[in-house]
Order: sequence, then C-alpha cells, then structure tokens
Amino acid sequence: MSMNYVVRKKVDKSGDKEVVRYYAASKVLQPEPVSNDELAKRLAFVSSLQVGDAQSVLVQLPDIIADYLASGRTVNIKGLGNFFPSIT
Repeated sequence: MSMNYVVRKKVDKSGDKEVVRYYAASKVLQPEPVSNDELAKRLAFVSSLQVGDAQSVLVQLPDIIADYLASGRTVNIKGLGNFFPSIT
C-alpha cells in the first residue's frame, strides 16, 4: 500500500555539533483514532466472532501482553509485530 508523505528536516543537537537529519512524515492526517468499538465491529465482520467477543479480546489483550512482558517474555503477534520488555 502506498502512502503520501513529505520529507521533514530536523536538527539533532544532542551531540557536540548539530547534525541535520531528514525523515518521512505522513501527509494524511486522521481526524481521530480508530476506537475499540470500531475495531471490534470490523473484526466481527471479517471473522466468526460476535462483536462482544471481539471487544472482550481487545480489552483483555493489553493486560495479557503486559503480564508476559513483566515475566520477561517477548510477545509476537503475527502481522502486527513483536512486543518485548525493555528498561526505560
């Protein structure tokens, strides 16, 4: 899937001298994020889940992932990415 973007300039002042860096930024601005309800409805539409079941998964998933991360495990959700414990 292609995405429209613009190139932005940013000055990195963290070192001894300033370094100019460039990065891509999306041109598309979404007015509001997709809600759990909207995700649940879409998930129910494309699967055999009921909307309530999909909502339950979306509500419980962050806590379950957090539990695995707290125990030092990496969580891989195929197609979405890896979640891994880190010290911040």
